[in-house]
Amino acid sequence: MKQTNRITLTLLLIVVLSIGVVGQNERTLLLVVNSTTNAWPDCGLRERLVNSFCDRSGLLLAPPERSENLIRRLDGRFDKNSVLAEGQSEKYRYILWCDIVKQQLTTETGFSLPILLAQKRVRATLELEYHIIDCSRGRSVAADRIVVHKNGPATLQCVDFTDADPNLLLSYSDKKALFDCIENDAAKKLIAAFDEIARRR
Repeated sequence: MKQTNRITLTLLLIVVLSIGVVGQNERTLLLVVNSTTNAWPDCGLRERLVNSFCDRSGLLLAPPERSENLIRRLDGRFDKNSVLAEGQSEKYRYILWCDIVKQQLTTETGFSLPILLAQKRVRATLELEYHIIDCSRGRSVAADRIVVHKNGPATLQCVDFTDADPNLLLSYSDKKALFDCIENDAAKKLIAAFDEIARRR
């Protein structure tokens, strides 16, 4: 009789734990940030998104190694069917896949007077493509592109026009400050897009 009771309690415990795991997975978001080779080496977009999502009650983030494994299996290319299959297999609620298409600094010409004057300025750009998959509904619920810019230092050149102007050469900390700014802006836009989808569900 004691042996039977132990077996019954063990089975009940397994059932309870299984229900807990399923319930947890159904509130879980798999966040995939695919940096590609176009991102700033010290890109912190994923960390910014993680910090924002962690503040949301009722939403759990899947371990980062899950997203890294998925990126490797798909060779860094988003495939809706494969991503959805992964989400349904793991019983995630959402998968947010974000590709960093471009993150760079460029030197652009602003105001100018032909031959005489030209304004040169540094501009930081971050371009993302994202997909939001609702695994419980078995479909993609959003896909779009986000582009953010931030102007850096500028200089007015006379006659001698060059991108190698010392006033346009940035230190590491200056570059990081610009990239931090556009990453923050992009993260806010992406979070807002996700929140809008989640409110409709």
